[in-house]
Amino acid sequence: MQVIYKINHRNKVIKTFGSATTQQEIDMLVNLAQQEIENLSGQPKLFISESDAAIEQAFSVLNMQVSEP
Repeated sequence: MQVIYKINHRNKVIKTFGSATTQQEIDMLVNLAQQEIENLSGQPKLFISESDAAIEQAFSVLNMQVSEP
């Protein structure tokens, strides 16, 4: 999973999140990539719910666990 953008007819990789084999892993990487895109855009979300915050917190915990050796 990578976040890329196109500039002058070329793709530039912004960030690589890794690869996945299960649907759960794929969903996690997609969510992380979407968060990165939102952070890069610099625009806040219009509609934030409590469940969104809980989901983001859960993924940040998972991300820390994956990052640790």
